[in-house]
Amino acid sequence: MIEQLGNGLLLGIIIAVASVALSLLYGVTRIVNFAHGEIIALGAIATLFLSSPVDSRVIFLDRFSPLGNNFYISVLVSVILCGLFGGILEFFLFRPLRKAEVGNIAVLVVTIGLSLFLRHIYLLFNAKPQNFPLELQRRETYLFFDMTPRNFRVLILGIFVMVLIGLFLSYTRIGKAMRAVRDSNDLASVSGINSDNIFYLHGFHQVC
Repeated sequence: MIEQLGNGLLLGIIIAVASVALSLLYGVTRIVNFAHGEIIALGAIATLFLSSPVDSRVIFLDRFSPLGNNFYISVLVSVILCGLFGGILEFFLFRPLRKAEVGNIAVLVVTIGLSLFLRHIYLLFNAKPQNFPLELQRRETYLFFDMTPRNFRVLILGIFVMVLIGLFLSYTRIGKAMRAVRDSNDLASVSGINSDNIFYLHGFHQVC
């Protein structure tokens, strides 16, 4: 029972962190992005790709191979890549749709199409389940929960990220601008806030 409670808490934190970006995206842009899960999956795929052994059959570029990196370095690079991908989507997809004053239903259909497109691109490379190159760990007791040290670090990091996002939105200039655009785009523009820049920054943040 206690073991399952720890697993549930870990899963809940992971889902909460993923859902924060989706909530921010809708709050600021009023877009329901059905491709959000595929964009998050891009981070996992990039991390797996970068941290795979050099002799992996995924790709081999001799001594210029990007494979075989430290797992945590791979995570950091993947976060940056996914952030850039989110910015590209905002600049080349969502912004033109807003400028054309396309309706919400049309944007919804576009995000569904983007979701299907990305999913099949991933399946094109490898449709089999893959494991990260991480060592096995024994479960240990943390307070009342039994989990591996790696999962415990993920739990603590997830809580830290949630607190950090809350502080960012509450006390930073960009965070306050995001909340202003969320409340009223017109009033925010009158106040001197460039909503396009906020949307672009939010596109970067949504997958980071």
